[in-house]
Amino acid sequence: MALLGHTGFLFQTRPLTFNNNGKPSVALTLGSGSYIVSANYENIAVRNNILIGKYSSIAHEINFLIALNHNYKAVTTYPFQYHDMLKQLDENTAKKFSDAKFPEKNALKNPCQIIIGNDVWIGARATIMGGVTIGSGAVIGANSVVAKNIPPYAIAVGNPARVIKYRFDEETVKKFMAVKWWNWDLNKIYDNVPIMGDTEKFLDMHYKPELENTPYTKTGGGTQIEQYRAEGRKVFSFIADFRALQPLWKRVVSGFLQSNLENAVMLFFLTNEITSDDYDEIIKLIEKFGFNDGKIINFIPPAEGKIFEPYLLRNSTHFITTREIINVDCLDWLYDTDVKIISALDDNIFDGEPAVNWNEIYS
Repeated sequence: MALLGHTGFLFQTRPLTFNNNGKPSVALTLGSGSYIVSANYENIAVRNNILIGKYSSIAHEINFLIALNHNYKAVTTYPFQYHDMLKQLDENTAKKFSDAKFPEKNALKNPCQIIIGNDVWIGARATIMGGVTIGSGAVIGANSVVAKNIPPYAIAVGNPARVIKYRFDEETVKKFMAVKWWNWDLNKIYDNVPIMGDTEKFLDMHYKPELENTPYTKTGGGTQIEQYRAEGRKVFSFIADFRALQPLWKRVVSGFLQSNLENAVMLFFLTNEITSDDYDEIIKLIEKFGFNDGKIINFIPPAEGKIFEPYLLRNSTHFITTREIINVDCLDWLYDTDVKIISALDDNIFDGEPAVNWNEIYS
């Protein structure tokens, strides 16, 4: 468990790290302007992560509970495989306990990430469970227990938390999600603070129908996405995290290539930070596992100063998140789609992929 004190009002993205065998591990990332008054981070571990967007207000005594599920479909919910009695057993017997696995159909997933959007307000003593995504603009009432995803601009209260209403009507929410004021530079935000109490005036000044459009920029292999969807392929979008403290792109690519998916596509969004060494590592990984079962990886370079193409994201079937704050921006584009959100920190994100050795990845 980790206790988080007041994080301050800093207009920059900042990670909160802990020491993992002498290396920094990212437990939480706060976007610009966001703050936490106080919180309990239960089960702080190498794989677990909280991602919070910009200008979100997190009150006091919040509980973040990640990867603490017990398998209620097994004979017992008791975690024998982690018990101290293992130390008293011979090596072979202890290994049987620690390696104990339940049949896939009875497995209970333990999501390792929480994602909170931009301009979110979470009231005092709320509890947020692992695997939850809270959309931008949402409000979570005090003492609520959030166990399922909350849509943008929804107001959710209770245990378990349920949406009781929305901050604005559907058309107004749609306009706010198009304007995305939280992505403005700080000077523009300051200039507009005086009118932020007047929703109608604010949107009259800043909303334009073209902001809702996702124009299609022809970028490499991505030009075929309509054909991929027409062929019934699964299309996974993923933004490379080459410069992250704990990059996940190798886990994603190797899992994709070794899975039993057939005729699947990955849209691999590159960033301006990519180097020739990064390219070499990608090629080596692909050569190691190869392209079986009709898998395709399309490398999408940045276009017109954008790291990702909203059009391509919205026409994917799946979006894979990492610890990087840009993933929150991506989710803002996906709020009204049926694109499935999955975390690269979880196990079994691809059908039939081998078990991930997380200790080896972060050794």
